[in-house]
Amino acid sequence: MISIVFPVYNEEGNVEKLHSIIKRTMDDFGESYEIIAVDDGSKDKTLEAMKNLSPLKTIVFARNYGQTSALDAGLKAAQGEIVVTLDADLQNDPQDIPRLINKLREGYDVVSGWRRDRHDNFGRKILSRLANWLTRKVMSYLDYKIRAKKIKIETKINPKPFLLHADAALFERVIVNLLDNAVKYSASGGKVQVHAIRESGAVQIEIIDEGIGISEADLPRIFERFY
Repeated sequence: MISIVFPVYNEEGNVEKLHSIIKRTMDDFGESYEIIAVDDGSKDKTLEAMKNLSPLKTIVFARNYGQTSALDAGLKAAQGEIVVTLDADLQNDPQDIPRLINKLREGYDVVSGWRRDRHDNFGRKILSRLANWLTRKVMSYLDYKIRAKKIKIETKINPKPFLLHADAALFERVIVNLLDNAVKYSASGGKVQVHAIRESGAVQIEIIDEGIGISEADLPRIFERFY
């Protein structure tokens, strides 16, 4: 069996379409499957939209714990020999699932895809109002951890507007992961700083915490895959 897992947070406009494409794709693929959605404390009508979808196994969080926790819950509930994870914002195409599975069966342990020749509209560009975006979107995933440890988040964003053309979902995931680690390794009552500055035509983002840091011996290898 194949398990398709996706976390959802305030995706009332996407979840029915996503489920429909997954179901059609997997029915055509002709193998047994299950679909697992983890509602990460949505505040809109996402849960209501999922009630009549079938097949669908739904896991519901009482409040927002973040994408990592939601994905973890979905993976633990999965019963398939192969597990496929997706984002719920329709930026991952479920019609690619058969290609990923077929590639996996060539003898690989893990298969991952990426988007090439993207043609995003203006709405998919991340605007320079990064401070507001961090507060509204990213910080919502980590709010309970920040409050529990009484961490102070300080932002220093270049006041001059700029556009950052990037994959919004992946960009969000990187920032959430970095902030999650910063909060995790900071002492209670500590401080985490988020800086975004323009540097030679690029945007430099820094996340600074007061944790133990990385040893000098490990620094040269931190960008090695799977290190």
